[in-house]
Amino acid sequence: MLLNRMLLLSLGFTLTTASRSMPHARNREKQVDPAKPRLSDAPGLAMQGLSLFKNNKFINEGISCISCKELLKILKKFSASDHQFVAAGQGVCRALGPFIGIASEEICRQGVAEHGPLLAEVLRGIKDVDASDAATMLCNNFLQVCEVVSPKSNLVFPEPDESGAKAMSMISGRGSYKVTHFSDLHIDPLYRTGTSGECDNPVLCCRTKGDGKHPVGPFGYLKRCDAPLSLEESMYDAIQKVAHDAEITIFTGDIVERQVWHTTPKSNMESIKAAYERMKERFPQFCPAVGNHESSPANWFPKREMLTKKYNIEWLYSLLTKAWKGTQVGQIQAKHHRGRYVYRLQEKRLRIIGINTNLYYFLNLWLYRDPIDPDPEGQLRWLAQQLQEAERAGDRVWIVGHMPMGDVDAVRHSSGTFGDIVTRYNGTVSAMFFGHSHLDQYQITYAAGRERTPDTALAVSFVAPSLTPSNGFPAFRVYTVDEDSQAVLDATTYFANMSEASFQTAPTWRSLYDLKSAYGASFKPDGSFDNATAAIYVPTSAARWHRLTEEWEMDRDLFDRYWRNMYTGSGDVKKCDDECRRKEICMVRGGRAEDNCAGKAPGVKLGRRHDNQGAGEDRRSSSSSAREQDNHCGSSVLLDGLRALFDPDLQAKIREVALLRG
Repeated sequence: MLLNRMLLLSLGFTLTTASRSMPHARNREKQVDPAKPRLSDAPGLAMQGLSLFKNNKFINEGISCISCKELLKILKKFSASDHQFVAAGQGVCRALGPFIGIASEEICRQGVAEHGPLLAEVLRGIKDVDASDAATMLCNNFLQVCEVVSPKSNLVFPEPDESGAKAMSMISGRGSYKVTHFSDLHIDPLYRTGTSGECDNPVLCCRTKGDGKHPVGPFGYLKRCDAPLSLEESMYDAIQKVAHDAEITIFTGDIVERQVWHTTPKSNMESIKAAYERMKERFPQFCPAVGNHESSPANWFPKREMLTKKYNIEWLYSLLTKAWKGTQVGQIQAKHHRGRYVYRLQEKRLRIIGINTNLYYFLNLWLYRDPIDPDPEGQLRWLAQQLQEAERAGDRVWIVGHMPMGDVDAVRHSSGTFGDIVTRYNGTVSAMFFGHSHLDQYQITYAAGRERTPDTALAVSFVAPSLTPSNGFPAFRVYTVDEDSQAVLDATTYFANMSEASFQTAPTWRSLYDLKSAYGASFKPDGSFDNATAAIYVPTSAARWHRLTEEWEMDRDLFDRYWRNMYTGSGDVKKCDDECRRKEICMVRGGRAEDNCAGKAPGVKLGRRHDNQGAGEDRRSSSSSAREQDNHCGSSVLLDGLRALFDPDLQAKIREVALLRG
């Protein structure tokens, strides 16, 4: 989209603006009016930034590792001080105001002010762009150029306790219990019934009166707006109705709304504190995770040793420690949880380990510091130690986090180390629970360095859909879990159909599907189960999940069922063609980020994405997998911004606009 590209000219990927409301260049070509303010009216720094892009031959030749590093060198020239960096970016925003509109100019300036200082800090830390691993990793993660940076972990694992692993792999069939799982609330405290759901300024959608053509109801508006408090309460009512006997509740993070260009610690604290109070009233026994939107600025999770008065995340960790009191996790004595914890249910011989996956999120710019840290805050080493203790005690483990560790958003070296840990302790890890994608998904982790087959499939990540209706209808999950092995026996997704006339009066929550009914052939009992236990106590194991993906390769209708379920009942889903199906199957098999077919292989040329993102338009290309299409935690906007500098359409527009300077 031309607007996104013009907004992000001078900072590349600093801004995280609301691109969905802005039309693509092909639909918004506009003659420049000489009578309007010209670029020559902008500050000198902004002018210099634009002219650099016009004349740099490396950038004009297209995306490559060399051109990306040339871009970083240009940006680095503006990073001597935060003030200079922000002034340059905001100067460009003001200069482009006549061409993009007042609302978009304001979002542009807010985004620069919010995210510019951290990018400037990162650039200042890169001493030699050509020799920097941080620069290489930036180019690889944001543009899929340059080689993958793979700092080596020095983790060494002791030999497994074979007797413990063997005993825990057995399923007795003596009983089961329920677990509920919801994720990605993204509650907008300013949502107002009767306001406009369609607007040019995303700050105002569902918040202020519009033309009256698209009024929003009390329970939410599909795709354009985050969730109102009433929708959250409705979901909690439904959970207590369909799973009133659930013994554990899992919440995998993201409370704050997604307007990431103007958050503050104060507003985030208010939202987080209030949300956890509501959860504790309904679900006193729940296990949480910290989402990437909980920080301010969003995605901002510096390591402990990076903390200064200016750059501090302790307010969030301190808040979580207080907010989690009165829950299962809150019983653990800790000064700060720092987003991680271990809770043991002694009667079940189950340990729930929460990890802070934001330490591995590629939009966390604190990761781009030389030398690259293979294990930020030592969390992966800590995880291995906790799993070793659980193995020694003969306990089962669930791992709970926000971002799936095989997600396209996970940095590859951390995802690989995590996969090594799961490989070593696969006899102890019975399930993993995540959110973040806003999709109803699953991922399989395989033995490290082995071909992906049923025999090498080790663990399943259960990725819950979101409450906020960004991709599809609001939804949550209920699991049936074996009492002894703590393996997931079945999973049912419940949703509320927003297209029903009664939705805005009182949402009706009903079952969308359950695994064994939807994909029964892959979960049939084998000879190890007798007739009495076969129907219920067949686990949804990693091996069985792999066999299901093999069925999808042969059975188009069966795969299409999964594809539709991924969008939680929404009818606004394009058909997934053969290439799309191949990528999505690869994504399900991608418990390691390097294996998910949407990773950061060097030399890949990025085509246009999100070419049409107006109101009500389907954003899902038929040849792209779901996670390539629908990233609702900001990365698609950042990618568009950096990639935009190499777009021929934009470069032509830059030259056209620059000519007005005379």
